[in-house]
Amino acid sequence: MSKVEEYVAAHKKSMFVAIALSVFLGPLGLIYANAWAGVIMTLIAVVGVATGIVPIICWLASILLSIALVSGYNGKVKAAANLMVKE
Repeated sequence: MSKVEEYVAAHKKSMFVAIALSVFLGPLGLIYANAWAGVIMTLIAVVGVATGIVPIICWLASILLSIALVSGYNGKVKAAANLMVKE
């Protein structure tokens, strides 16, 4: 295995774990993908709990956001690994 592959394997986040946490924990599971996004989404869900629909929207949005955030994070890890090898 090359150094790039080793670095990526050691630092990437699991898409399966991100989706599973978001499905079962909702906005709290989003903290795995991005801490700030998880905190903000959780606060929005808690504040909007009186409406009944806002927490459901937050729950579904958390699943989609976790996919996007983990994909972005893993892309940055790959880019960083490629930069390290070129040096």
